[in-house]
Amino acid sequence: MREPMNQRRIDLFTGASLRLAGTTPEGLLNEAKTNAPSWDYVGWVPLLKSRPVLVIESHDGTVADNKVFADRLRKAGSTQVTEQYFETDHSYVDHRIALQTTILNWLSSLPLSK
Repeated sequence: MREPMNQRRIDLFTGASLRLAGTTPEGLLNEAKTNAPSWDYVGWVPLLKSRPVLVIESHDGTVADNKVFADRLRKAGSTQVTEQYFETDHSYVDHRIALQTTILNWLSSLPLSK
């Protein structure tokens, strides 16, 4: 998570907690703050740079984070980064078939492992 915790992010966690059983806005926010270092997927670049990666983005405020992740993968030498942006919300409510198609097409483009 590259973007600092700000009011917009706090509002996102608050809204998400309403859809999740067994948590509260405060509980979800505390979990996110506690786990922020390990949830920062940009830190995973060294582990992922030799693997195919599909970065899916939507109009949910995380595009900048995702761009940093994809750019860092490329700078680390990855030639297997695919990015796809959808003009939709975080739950892809009006693009779910397109999302499924994108994922299935990407998966089918991968070489079969032995």
